[in-house]
Amino acid sequence: MAAVSSASDSGDHRGRHPPERRLLILGGPQSGKTSTANTILGDKVFDAGTETTHSNVGQTEIYGRRVTVVDTPPWAIPSDPDDDTDGENNDSAGAESDSPPRPPPSLDSEGPCMGAILCPPGPHAILLVVSVTQPFTDTQRRAAEDQLGALGGGTWRYSMVLFTGVDKLPKGVFIEEHIANTGDALQWLVERCGSR
Repeated sequence: MAAVSSASDSGDHRGRHPPERRLLILGGPQSGKTSTANTILGDKVFDAGTETTHSNVGQTEIYGRRVTVVDTPPWAIPSDPDDDTDGENNDSAGAESDSPPRPPPSLDSEGPCMGAILCPPGPHAILLVVSVTQPFTDTQRRAAEDQLGALGGGTWRYSMVLFTGVDKLPKGVFIEEHIANTGDALQWLVERCGSR
C-alpha cells in the first residue's frame, strides 16, 4: 500500500531536481476533479468530457517546482434508501418485483491506492473535490471515509476539501454559509480535514 508522505520527507533535492509536490485528487462523480486537475496543471492534460476510469498522472513546473497531479476515478456512491437524491419515485416500495435487487456498487476496483502509487513515495496533499451544485449526502460522506481509509492512517492530516462550482452559489452566499446550511455530512467532511 502506498503511504502518504509529509512535505518534509521529500529530502533535500537542491542541485538534483527542483522541489516537488505531489497531489492526489479524489471526489465523487461529476464533482469537477478532472477540471480541477487541469486548472492546477495550467493545461488540458486530462479529458474533462468523459468519466475518468483509471488514475492518470500529469506534471508541470510551477515557479521552479515540479508538481505532479494524479486524477483518480470517482468514488463509487452505493445506493442508499435513506438518501433520496436520485429523483426516483419510491411509490412501489414493498411491491414485489420481477427483477432481483441490485447490489450496491463497490468502490472502484482500482481505488485511491493506485492513485497514491502513481506519485511515489506518496502524495503531499489529498484534495477532496466537492461540487456545491450537488447535494453532499451521508452516503457520499461514507464513500469519502472509505476512500481515505484505504490509504491508511494519517491521511486526513494531508487532506483538504476543494469546492467547485462556487460561482454558482446565490449572490452574497459565501462558502462558509453554504457549508453551514448544507447539512451534517459536509460539515463533518470539512471538520475531518481540519477545516482546510
